[in-house]
Amino acid sequence: MSMSAFLKQREEQQHDSVVPHSVVQPDKASSNAVELGSVSGTISSMVDVQQLEEGMPVQINQRRRSKRQAAIALDATRRASDDQVVIAPSNVLTAEHLNEPEIEDEPVKKRRGPTMLFEVHARKMEDRVVVLFNDKGQPIGPTDKVVNEFSKFLGTIAHDYTWAPLIYTNWSKVPHKDEMWGYVNEKYIIPSSAKKWVLQTIRDSWRVFKSRIKRDHYYKYDNDNARWENRPTRVLDSHFKVLLQYWNDSTVQQISSKNVESRQQQDNMHTMGPVSFARKYYDLKNKEGRSPSKTRMLEETRKRKEGRTYKHSNNDTLDKIKRMKEIEALQGSGLSSSDEDPFDKVMKKECLGRLRLYGRGVCTTNLKRNDVDKPQALAPEFIDAIRVGLSEEMQKDFDAHKEKIDVELKAERDKKAVLDAQKTELDSQKAKVDHLLLQLQKMIPGISPENIAQAVTSQFTSTSATPVDGSTT
Repeated sequence: MSMSAFLKQREEQQHDSVVPHSVVQPDKASSNAVELGSVSGTISSMVDVQQLEEGMPVQINQRRRSKRQAAIALDATRRASDDQVVIAPSNVLTAEHLNEPEIEDEPVKKRRGPTMLFEVHARKMEDRVVVLFNDKGQPIGPTDKVVNEFSKFLGTIAHDYTWAPLIYTNWSKVPHKDEMWGYVNEKYIIPSSAKKWVLQTIRDSWRVFKSRIKRDHYYKYDNDNARWENRPTRVLDSHFKVLLQYWNDSTVQQISSKNVESRQQQDNMHTMGPVSFARKYYDLKNKEGRSPSKTRMLEETRKRKEGRTYKHSNNDTLDKIKRMKEIEALQGSGLSSSDEDPFDKVMKKECLGRLRLYGRGVCTTNLKRNDVDKPQALAPEFIDAIRVGLSEEMQKDFDAHKEKIDVELKAERDKKAVLDAQKTELDSQKAKVDHLLLQLQKMIPGISPENIAQAVTSQFTSTSATPVDGSTT
C-alpha cells in the first residue's frame, strides 16, 4: 500500500464514529487523529500536532490534580454497570484509564493492577525525599526502599499517555521531557547530574510498556476487530487506532521480525530482576571492602535460584566465568604478563551503546572522557537536605543517649539515697545503744561495758529462743 493511499484510508477512518462501549470519551486535545509518517521516522506527523502539543501542558496539570481524586473515581466507576456510560469529571482518572472494567456475568481473577503511587504524586514540595546517586549518576540510596519507589515512580510517568504518548516510534520525538524532569524534582530531591539517568529510565520503561501493549493486545489476537474489542484501557482509543495501523504496515512488520531474531540471539542474560547493577556494585563494595571486579559482577548478576526453571541454559555463562577465574589466577601468580581484564579477554569487544555490568547511563564515551570518575557537583538544596537529614539523625541519637544517661543517673541517685538513709538509721541506733550503755554503767558502778554487752546479748538470745505460743523448750 502506498503512503498516499494509507493516509487517505486514515482520514476516512478518522471520521468513522466508533463509539466504544462502557468508556468515557477522551477529551478533544488528547483524542486528535494521528497520521503515520515515514516508517523509518516517527508517528510524530499528526494531523494536528501543534494542537496536541499546545494542549499537553493543560492535560499534564489536570493529570496532576486528578491523581488525588483517582481512587474515588475508580470506586465510583467500578460500581457502574458495564452497559452504561460512566459520566465523570474531565479532570478525574476513570477506571478505563486505571484498570480493566469489571465483568459481572463471569468471574474475573483478581490482579494486583498497575502501580499508581498516588501518595508520591500527591507529595508536596516540602515533603520531598532525598535520593543519593553514585559518581556515575545512578541511584544507590539512601535505602533500597527509596530507590525502588523512585524507579517505580518514573515508570508511572512513562505509562501515562499525557506525559509519554505511545504514538511516537522514537523516544527522541516525544515532547515535554523538560516538564517530566521538573515534575520529578517536585517529588524528590536529586542532583542535576541525574537528569540523564532519569530520562533514560523513563525512556526504557516507555519502550517496555509499548512492547507489552503489542504483546497483550496485538499479537494475542488474529484480526483488528478482536484487537479493538480487547483494546487496552490505559491507552486512548485514538492512540490505539494509530498503533494498530502502524503495526499492520508490512515494512514495520519486517523490521519487527528482524528485531525479534536479534533479541533471541542474546545470551548470558542477567538474573537481577529489578535490582540495578549500581546497587549490586555498591552492596558488594561495602560487603567485601573493595571494588568488585567484572568477573565478580558477572558471577553475582548471573546467579540462579535452586529449584527454579529457566527458559535457557546457563552452561555457556558458567564456562565463561570459569575461564575468567583461571586467567585471574594466572595473573595473580605472575605466570601471565597480560594486564588485560579477564572479562574483556573472554567476552571480547563491547558493542556500541551501554557497557555491560555498569548499568543504565554508562557508555564507552563516558569512560573515554573519564566523566564517570569525576565527583558529581551537587545542588545546594541537595547538600542542605542531606545536612538537615544528618543533623536530625544526630539529634535523635544524642537525645536517645542523653535519655539513657539520665535514667542511669537517676537510678544511681535513688540507690545513694537509700544507702544514706540506711547509714543515718544505723548511726541513730548506735547513738541510742551508746547512751543506754552509759546509763547502765552509771547505775551499776564497777561493771564493765563488756559485761553489759554480754548480758544484753544473752538476754536477746534467750528471748529469741522462746516460741511464739510462750512454751519453753
